[in-house]
Amino acid sequence: METPNLKGNLHKNLKVLARLVLIASSITALAQAFNLYKLYGRHPKVKLVNVDYRKGEATIEVDGKTVKIYYGSPFYIGDYWSVQMKTMEADKIDRIEVLKQGNVIDYIT
Repeated sequence: METPNLKGNLHKNLKVLARLVLIASSITALAQAFNLYKLYGRHPKVKLVNVDYRKGEATIEVDGKTVKIYYGSPFYIGDYWSVQMKTMEADKIDRIEVLKQGNVIDYIT
């Protein structure tokens, strides 16, 4: 009867395990890099097409897509970004804000 080669099997199994760990860590690093790009690198292009402040309606173009927004309802762009109409004074809508995670980044007037 032959004795199993435990040292050879262990070495072979460790090589396979090391490759799996390398692949998993590479995928995790790529996912984290993409998440950082979404968080810090991307800024959507928002352009004002038409606005009626008295009615509280505006038509904007977000990254080439035309959408209609209304006062009091923020429009979610995606990946931490949104657009909303706001008032500076009481009962007077006067600006459109581009927000990132709820913080104003840019004004469109």
